[in-house]
Amino acid sequence: MLRLSEMFKFLFKPSKLLLTKTDRNINQCVQRNFLWNQTINFNCADSGEGEKVLRKKTSRICKITLIHPNKTLSVTTLEEAEKLANRRNFQLVFVANSSKSGRKVYQLKDSLMLDEPINNVEEIVEIEQKIKATKLFTIKHSIMDHDLDIKIKNINKILKKNFTAKIFFNHPNGPQEETLDYIKKKIEGVISEIKEKKGTTILLFLPALNNKNISSDDSNNNNVFQKQKHQ
Repeated sequence: MLRLSEMFKFLFKPSKLLLTKTDRNINQCVQRNFLWNQTINFNCADSGEGEKVLRKKTSRICKITLIHPNKTLSVTTLEEAEKLANRRNFQLVFVANSSKSGRKVYQLKDSLMLDEPINNVEEIVEIEQKIKATKLFTIKHSIMDHDLDIKIKNINKILKKNFTAKIFFNHPNGPQEETLDYIKKKIEGVISEIKEKKGTTILLFLPALNNKNISSDDSNNNNVFQKQKHQ
């Protein structure tokens, strides 16, 4: 009897060891599966957050139709229109929702224009839709008078075709007010914006939609301006 009991004990010990090892393996598998699932869940959560951030960054910027005090039009953002109003001491007034372009219409008004009504909003928006893209031009400080007049004529041509013109006037040796005044005077458009950055003056001209009120006498272009040439 004693021998049999000892044999059973001997057989039971390895079987217990085997069971213990099996249980350990099962526990390890369970732990691995749990950690793997957690990793997948975390990755999904991170990718979801990344998509949310990406969506925020690529959110559509709503643009408006802006009526300037001289009745010219431009398409810009509401934020830029507010900055322009603050810079020039104007009031930014909401006019109407445009059914054709889908953009809201705002107007820049001074204190004398606040009570002035606008009755032809649809006509204004229809004109605004004719405004095309922006053309870029560069004018160097060393440009000759004749070449400057030719470039100004080219700018006036694209403005008459309802393009906007963005001019980069380079003056690394300091501001050239006389040249700048000449450019402003001879270009047949409406100055929408003027910026200065590191020896460059940036001018944005809008097409003058009321071309009848603009004199286009180019006969006085020659010999009107003697530009100082910087070496």
